[in-house]
Amino acid sequence: METHLRLSNVSKSFPGVRALDGVDLEIGRGEVHGLLGENGAGKSTLVKVIAGVYRRDGGTLFFDGRERDFGSPGEASAAGITVIHQETSLIPTLSVLQNIFLGIEHKALPGIIDERRARKDFQSVCERLSFYLPAERQARDLSVAEQKMTEILKAMVRNASFIIMDEPTDALADAEIAHLFQIIRDLKRESITILYITHYLEEVFQISDRITVLRDGKKVGTRPTAELDKDAIVKMMIGQQLAAEQPSGPHPHVGAEALRVEGLSRKRAVSDVSFTAYQGEILGIAGVLGSGKTELARLLFGADRRDAGKIFVGGRLCRIASPVAAVSRGIGMVPEDRKKLGLILKHEIFRNISIAALPRFTRCALIRKRQELVETLRISKQLDIKAAGPNQPVQDLSGGNQQKVVIAKWLISRQKVLIMDEPTRGIDVGSKAEIHRIMRELADGGVCVIFISSEVPEIVKVSDRILVMQKGRVVAEYNRGVGQEEIVHQMLKGNGK
Repeated sequence: METHLRLSNVSKSFPGVRALDGVDLEIGRGEVHGLLGENGAGKSTLVKVIAGVYRRDGGTLFFDGRERDFGSPGEASAAGITVIHQETSLIPTLSVLQNIFLGIEHKALPGIIDERRARKDFQSVCERLSFYLPAERQARDLSVAEQKMTEILKAMVRNASFIIMDEPTDALADAEIAHLFQIIRDLKRESITILYITHYLEEVFQISDRITVLRDGKKVGTRPTAELDKDAIVKMMIGQQLAAEQPSGPHPHVGAEALRVEGLSRKRAVSDVSFTAYQGEILGIAGVLGSGKTELARLLFGADRRDAGKIFVGGRLCRIASPVAAVSRGIGMVPEDRKKLGLILKHEIFRNISIAALPRFTRCALIRKRQELVETLRISKQLDIKAAGPNQPVQDLSGGNQQKVVIAKWLISRQKVLIMDEPTRGIDVGSKAEIHRIMRELADGGVCVIFISSEVPEIVKVSDRILVMQKGRVVAEYNRGVGQEEIVHQMLKGNGK
């Protein structure tokens, strides 16, 4: 197999952190190469070194048989390297066509764009990938799947020969994932190389030829996918087996009523939802995309106005019309989009953690910074947040550690009810196990955890009770120990699947 990309002894450090430590990597032309590792293992740094975002501190990079030193993403792109990020880079107010040809517009005359040629090239690449999208539709009107497909089209019109896909299936439905995998297979047949980064181990078995695992900035190994199984990969990623799943059966102890909802409704998103959740309980809420799970969470947290219904906290009727009101009543929320809604990315770790509990650290309108730092350091240590220190900006942390910062914010503010909307999305198996452990410790300490997830195996594993939502309604309720097949059946029933 012809080598397309080769890294030799590549290193990269940041203040207090050695992100890459002597990494060797060889990827063949036309190969689908899986890149796995826990959050903080060095995957993102490695991608940025390949794509010219970061200059490596040491080592060599060979691409297409030549030693290269990409000084910018533009240089890497000109060589044929394109990155399709987990969060798309499309400009919302531009059309699909404008986004795809942005920066490489065809010119009929100086200052005049040749739109006819652009449309012809667009149609050609759509036919090549068997994916069709209205050229004039604005990017903000696209679904997540359409946005990611547009990014692939964007790469193809730039004649990319090496495509890095970072969590490409995040938030995609099964049919959309199947379509993406078919496109990847088509690209492979054209000798286009794919570096595929994911936290979903099932996917890497379906689509990759070989797998490389990183841990703590070092390469653990590269193996043919056919020689590996899930347990072997997990052991490579975290250095040990994951803890066995919790035993099934009824939860041994549940406290007093923590949260009660009666007839909660909002337009078509949530319809007449009623349930009760208790202290010391993890109440799982399962459902497919569009089932109303996230919309229900936003209503409970006061982020959206309800059209009807009542919310009781600790047995008392509460008027929760805003997140501030929810927090004052003892309700916290880990949102689905942690970067947009859960964190202030440019602020330091300690400020993000303390922000929901500032009154505790304030005296005479002045923040007692020493107490603030002591408390945030204690919580950071409790959750094992891996960082250079409390002053490190949150934007520099891995996804799993960012999620722990969001949880730490609510731990320090001592909420009685914690809503966790897709808390393990986009994080690795080791961090996922840590989040599950934290949830159980919170429940054992008397917190009521509302756990919302689209992943049936984890919701069955972690929850004490499970509500299933479909089309904005609760359609079923199960105790701990229910089989995954029953949950899936209820989730999909009536959805045409």
